[in-house]
Amino acid sequence: MLDIVEDRLLAYLVSVLTEDLGSLFLDIEEEMDESLRLLPFRYVGEAQHLIAGTPQPYALLSIEEGTYSEKDRIIRNVVFAVKLTLHVKEARQKRIYLTAIRELLTQNTNAFWRVTEIRVHENCTMALTIKEMH
Repeated sequence: MLDIVEDRLLAYLVSVLTEDLGSLFLDIEEEMDESLRLLPFRYVGEAQHLIAGTPQPYALLSIEEGTYSEKDRIIRNVVFAVKLTLHVKEARQKRIYLTAIRELLTQNTNAFWRVTEIRVHENCTMALTIKEMH
């Protein structure tokens, strides 16, 4: 069986956004004064696999490109540009989801992947730069 790096990266991101994000949401809900309920994502993955009618919140992932930087070419670390698009109903919750994901990805230590840059755009998307580590 072929080991496809992009598939491993998507599996890692799906795992982080479905399993690890839930416990962070519980912490955020406890800290907030109001009765805020942050729902876990009902789907995380590529748009082509999203079932029509999937209720929000969900997150779409796409790998834009994978390249070598000059230094990484020697040790064969691939640098990926990943687009993460959130679909959340309430405008106020969008900001909380984006902040929680940013915090989670910057704190997440993984032997195979390192998030080196996170840019948040106005239309509820995040541009991630993720380096494969060997």
